[in-house]
This record gives sequence, structure tokens and C-alpha cells, in this order.
Amino acid sequence: MSLTKEQQRLQKQLLKEGKAFERRFNKMPEQTKAAWIKLLGFMRENYAMDEIWDGKTLTFVVCGQPFCEIMLAPKQIDFSFHGEKTMAISSVDEIMAAICAKRQPDRVIPSEHFTLSPGGGRCDLCLFNHNTVQRQDRRVEMSLGFAKCYGDACDFTSTICNGDHLTSRKDCTIIDIGRSAPGLTADEVTHILFPYWYTKSKHYGKRDEA
Repeated sequence: MSLTKEQQRLQKQLLKEGKAFERRFNKMPEQTKAAWIKLLGFMRENYAMDEIWDGKTLTFVVCGQPFCEIMLAPKQIDFSFHGEKTMAISSVDEIMAAICAKRQPDRVIPSEHFTLSPGGGRCDLCLFNHNTVQRQDRRVEMSLGFAKCYGDACDFTSTICNGDHLTSRKDCTIIDIGRSAPGLTADEVTHILFPYWYTKSKHYGKRDEA
């Protein structure tokens, strides 16, 4: 099995869009970039929402309805709850508190097959995991997802992880869930970001905390 020509074309388009975001993002002041990463990471960790990215505005959607927007301005990021006044972000912590007051965090990460890698990653959520491949092969999705999230033009359709790293104590790549390109679905965040996110997040604590 390998990517079809149509899937390869889609992969190239995803890479092109990702590079366009990177070019724009890299021109931002460091403080502004840090605020974007922190706020986007907060939303992805706490809310199971789809993201719509138009090249300037990132809209978070729940049950088909827009909830809030983050706008990438030339030297700052702006925020608004959908339909309400837009404000420049001066304190990310205040924005996060306002979001929680508006809607309680609702992301629930599957825990029925809770398997941690040495560094704390969720192997059971990984689409390369041999158990996942046996249940439902989603490695084409993973190939396109890696292009979308990380800028990797790789064909992973023949990749299967048997969990050897769990005994060898080796580990997968560390990523920041707020750093990857915007415009992901809630499912992509779960299966393409969360498995490789090494953190002390509540989602990676003891089994009964997941």
C-alpha cells in the first residue's frame, strides 16, 4: 500500500499551506509567537473543537457553531468570542480564564487502552500502533496529517509500530501541541498531536486521571 497520486497531490498542497503559515508566523515578534503557541495549545488541550484557518483568522467550532476566533495581525494577535468585540491580547492568562468562564473544558482523551511511552506519550492513540492498524488502518490519514501538522512529506502507509521502544526505553519525537500549523480537526489533534506530546498535562497522569 502506498499513497495514490491524488493523495500525493493533497500532501503537497498541505505542505504548501503549512509553509505559508510558517513564513507569516516567523515574522511575528517573539512575545507574540509565544502568546499564540500558549493560547492555541490551551484550546487544543482543553476543548474538542474543529479549527478553521483562512490564512489570517483561526476559528474554533463546536457542534457546527463558531465559538471564538484568534486573529494573526502583523505585530499582535487578537481574540474574540464569535459575534462579540475583538480585542488585542495583552494577557493570555486572562483570555484563557475568560474562555473557561464562557465554556467549561470538555476534551476527554480516550483511556480504555491507556499505554504510556517512556517519555509519557500516548502510544494507544498513535495511528502507527499495531493494535490500531489491526482495528482500523488509518496510516494514509497519518501521512497526510504529518504533512499538515509537521511539514513532513513522508509516506507512512507501510509503517507499523510494535511497541519495541517500550522495552528499549527509546522514545518518539517531542512536540508542542500549540506549535503545529492551525486548521486541524478535533480528531487530528487527538491522534496526530496528543500521542507525541510529552507533558505533565492531566491527560498524561495516572490512569484514573486520564
